[in-house]
Amino acid sequence: MKTINTEIIINASAQNVWNTLMDFDKHPEWNPFITKLTGEAKVGEKLHVEIQPPNQKLSTFTPKVLTVQPNKHFSWRGTFLASFVMAGEHNYEIEELEPNKVKFKHYENFTGVLAGIIMKKIGEDTQKGFQMMNEAIKARAEAM
Repeated sequence: MKTINTEIIINASAQNVWNTLMDFDKHPEWNPFITKLTGEAKVGEKLHVEIQPPNQKLSTFTPKVLTVQPNKHFSWRGTFLASFVMAGEHNYEIEELEPNKVKFKHYENFTGVLAGIIMKKIGEDTQKGFQMMNEAIKARAEAM
């Protein structure tokens, strides 16, 4: 398994961070990494996601929602060709540290026979994309 793991401290309530993350229609306004996100945030539903990692081509995929725990955790799982080839479980966790201070954890676990090869090619840029999104959600949630 290969993992990209990032986190950031956000000086905003868990609810503000959650609302920012879950307002899919507004992602193009603030999110430099996930440039389009549509669908219903319900377990088992499929989303339409477009990501733009730095120095990489735009990628489109349709992951399935795994977890929806308001103000705490949202995750989805996408596959490339088939899950044994490559799968990614993308997670956002919001850990309340104080009433208006949270740790935003943003990570993805990649599995499958091509995970290592693909991660060597795009891993560094994808991690930068995660970090760019973290900074952007911080700025947006703190401004609310």
